[in-house]
Amino acid sequence: AQPRAQDALLKTLEEPPPYAVLILLARSLEPILSTITSRSQIIHLRPVPAQAVYNVLREHYGTDDDRATLLAQFSGGRIGWAIAAAQNPEMLDQRDAALNLLEELIDSDRARRFKLANDLAKDKSALATLLELWGTYWRDVLLQTEGASVRLANADREVSIQQMTYTVDAEGAVRALKATQTLLGQLQYNINTRLALE
Repeated sequence: AQPRAQDALLKTLEEPPPYAVLILLARSLEPILSTITSRSQIIHLRPVPAQAVYNVLREHYGTDDDRATLLAQFSGGRIGWAIAAAQNPEMLDQRDAALNLLEELIDSDRARRFKLANDLAKDKSALATLLELWGTYWRDVLLQTEGASVRLANADREVSIQQMTYTVDAEGAVRALKATQTLLGQLQYNINTRLALE
């Protein structure tokens, strides 16, 4: 939110009506004014467990068992994505395309990567979803490098993720994950998207 909009919100936070509970959502505390955070109780949200995602899809959206299982697994705890994917089957195709592109980029030379960065920068609105999916992939690579017993979000890519661990160690996976998350956070600002993608 812009500082002027946050300033306008302050009066409501200082004198809220007795019947109201105000919930403010933000990707990061960095752009939020200290005058807002000092008047708020901060709750860090975590990904929703796969079983809870599955239950919501089955009980509230009538999703069949196989599809609910698949989406709960792929969601990485992002229940909004799972619900949207249950209602829009083409989202699984988009997911496959996004992960295929990442795997292609990993194996590409620098010139190919720069060209793809230029192409991706032209559709900034689609980048957030793409980066979120890439984040789930790097999380899985990190889990594999550490030998964690946690179930992979992208279990259908287990073979390629295992192969990645031969060339990427835990430190490299952390760097890739942080770079992806950083760029995702920067999309809300007026950045040079092509340079950031490169």
